[in-house]
Amino acid sequence: DLVEAALDNIRGCGRKYLFSICFDQDPNWDKDETHKIKESRAWWESLLERKGFKILPVPGYLPYAHQLIICEEKNG
Repeated sequence: DLVEAALDNIRGCGRKYLFSICFDQDPNWDKDETHKIKESRAWWESLLERKGFKILPVPGYLPYAHQLIICEEKNG
């Protein structure tokens, strides 16, 4: 799976990570043809956890906080 391979390549490149993802409830989901993976936030967080990332809270003051996932490596 290309997404899992990409996450494997990303892990180890830093200490903290910021992912900006268009989740399934986003009104722009169908407006941009680059949105290829149309899954829920829970699906993405589960995948990141399985790939060795620990999900961190997203500060509400960040622009587009609703589409952000912040994480760090579980063993980092």
